[in-house]
Amino acid sequence: MLNRSNSKVLWIVLVALIALFLILKFTDRSERTIREKLVSVDTARIDRIVISQPEKDTRVELFKKDGNWQVKDKDRYFKADNRKVRSVLTEISALKPQSVAATSSEMWEKYKVADTMGTRVQFKRGDEIKADLILGRINFKMPKQDNQNPYMRQQQEILMYVRPYEDEYVYVTDGMVKLGLGSKPDDYRQKLLCKINTDDIKSIDFSYPGKSSFTVRKQDQKWLLNDSPADSAGTVKYIRKLKYVSGNKFIHDFVPEGQDVFGKITINLNGRSAVVLTAYQTDSAQYVVHSSMNEEGYFDGNSGKLFEKFFVGKDAFEKGGSEKD
Repeated sequence: MLNRSNSKVLWIVLVALIALFLILKFTDRSERTIREKLVSVDTARIDRIVISQPEKDTRVELFKKDGNWQVKDKDRYFKADNRKVRSVLTEISALKPQSVAATSSEMWEKYKVADTMGTRVQFKRGDEIKADLILGRINFKMPKQDNQNPYMRQQQEILMYVRPYEDEYVYVTDGMVKLGLGSKPDDYRQKLLCKINTDDIKSIDFSYPGKSSFTVRKQDQKWLLNDSPADSAGTVKYIRKLKYVSGNKFIHDFVPEGQDVFGKITINLNGRSAVVLTAYQTDSAQYVVHSSMNEEGYFDGNSGKLFEKFFVGKDAFEKGGSEKD
């Protein structure tokens, strides 16, 4: 009787093991194998970032030196926008898989995560790779609309397929990070031209060689154009633009020596050095703008109407003048 009971128990255990084996074999592995994070790294210890796109033959290399980031362009190094680089580190490190899209290399091409596809992002410390991802295809997913009110509709979800370089699995995650990821060195260069507290402005000198020069200055909380009252609304409107000025398009290999200086704007400040904006005229309709706050950068003055916005005439500050937006 005891032997029969033991045999029954053994059969039950055997059947249970076979059932477990079959469940593990045929259950969709993508539903049970989800990594918590795609990247596990201390971003403060990263001192090199490489972003490459083999299909487009582009490569960006960023280096951290003395706490600040630099970007390499050919054989030169330029100041990088620290805020943008930190954003890349933070957003890539925060990526979390939502699901598994594929478990083998057979699907890599479909999701654009093969070694020769997509955007490869490497975080390094020295020459040691600390994180390595391939960002692949972007997918726009429309949410289900339960509410028929067109003003209450949810925005579409932006998803991205990602593969850790040494992994076969392809994961689905948030795709916004790839949309904001630059692919050229210029995308990471410092574009700042002017960043000031407008309350610190004492005066602004406008110098146009061979044309006219004038000064806008503050006296007893009022703005003067040379020694006459300035148009307060127009003056304040102009000064507000100086709070934060950035360029858009770099002019490469520009040599200022020998170039015609169209004009200079010197912004004199309380408690700090003046900021000088210089406009060079390279032909009848082309201007290059430079700032003392960004010694390395020379910018296309036509792009974003950079020249037109800041290198204005005296009439912009005269009562009834024509200061432009």
